[in-house]
Amino acid sequence: MIAKDTSPRRAIVLPMAPNRFGIQGHVSPGFEAVREAFAESLLRRRELGGACCAFVHGEKVVDLWGGIRNKQTGEPWEENTMVVVHSATKGLAAMTLAVAHSRDWLDYKDRVCKYWPEFAQQGKERITVRQLLSHQAGLFAFDEPVDRSVVADLGRLAVVLARQKPAWEPGTRQAYHALTLGFYEGELLRRVDAQHRSLGQFFEDEIASRLGEDVYIRLPEAIPNSCLATLAPPGLIEIVRGFGLRFMLEVVNPRSNINRALNVNPGTGIYQDAERIYARNLEVPSGNGVGTARAIAHAYSVFATGDVRRELGLRRETLDLLAAPAVPPTRGFYDECLKAEGRAILAGLHEAGPCLAVRQCQFVRFARVRRLSWLCRPNLRCRLRLRDEPYGSRANRRSARRGAQRRALLVYSGSRTHGRLAMDGGERCFLHLLSKLPKGKPRIGQLTTPP
Repeated sequence: MIAKDTSPRRAIVLPMAPNRFGIQGHVSPGFEAVREAFAESLLRRRELGGACCAFVHGEKVVDLWGGIRNKQTGEPWEENTMVVVHSATKGLAAMTLAVAHSRDWLDYKDRVCKYWPEFAQQGKERITVRQLLSHQAGLFAFDEPVDRSVVADLGRLAVVLARQKPAWEPGTRQAYHALTLGFYEGELLRRVDAQHRSLGQFFEDEIASRLGEDVYIRLPEAIPNSCLATLAPPGLIEIVRGFGLRFMLEVVNPRSNINRALNVNPGTGIYQDAERIYARNLEVPSGNGVGTARAIAHAYSVFATGDVRRELGLRRETLDLLAAPAVPPTRGFYDECLKAEGRAILAGLHEAGPCLAVRQCQFVRFARVRRLSWLCRPNLRCRLRLRDEPYGSRANRRSARRGAQRRALLVYSGSRTHGRLAMDGGERCFLHLLSKLPKGKPRIGQLTTPP
């Protein structure tokens, strides 16, 4: 077990020489185990390449990258290599609504139709902004055909969104809005923004540019393929091992909620491009964020530490709402898509504001794909345990429980899945991070589970 260092010394960055895996970057004293775990992911866990960045209390303590970014050409993963981060995009998209709230453009308790009159049809007239952002509106899939041409035309997409009928009475159940959430957020933001900017454009203008980071929800034409990492799809056995047989049977069932929400119409493949790796000038605010681990970790760090008040001018009231407890639907937090219980959902909404967490503890077993960039803000009681792949030793489980309500920011980006935690190399590194962090009050977007 690694002892916790509680001394108030300032972390000193130690440069590291490249090695045979091409690992470069730096770690602060006390975080050397992170580099070891990162190297282990390349050596033993069949990871092709990736990057790992961690912020603690607003200070960057880990910044690593290595391996290859393209399996076919063998080109190395470099310092500024970017990769699509899939559902970690949801937290970035939620930041735009937080900025809008802080500017008094909208209120989470208001009905959506107050800002978007056409939304009030097919039984949606009573849906609040909070319910919409909390995956509680019953709008997790489309009944009408939606392809790339519809997604690229925001006017046509808005008509489809407004005509969609909820799957059940809004506010009664929770269902993971895998792709639709971002489309609804984008149209809502367009309605309240005086300039009627798309969510991707707003994010670039008001958040990414102000933070000076290269992260996009609308990848521009100017970004060359040489800056992007390709994805290496996992094999069937790896997928089953990583996600579990029960969940995979749900995913491949064409009538299941998760299949309709994630795989089809339009499906996550909409933002892939055979020639250009990722589609340009296309916005899928629930999934096609592209950036470096460093940039995404910085963005989340700013919100988690409260520096967003200085950096982006958010009000304290907005930050308090972001950190408020989640409000359950009338039938509880059981998710009708993910088939799991839990209080926090991906980029969901707490009492009146969007939670910036990107994983629910109960959902970790369904979310271990290393090709994502992943944010982890631990607040464990120890529900962060895989039923089909436990944490290992009893001592490790006790160590995880002692990590309750400790704070950390970790983003990992990679190009392959291997059926374990979607992190920087697994639980050893994760527990090490927990052991190094002081206890404290949970902050924005931390993972929470029932007592």
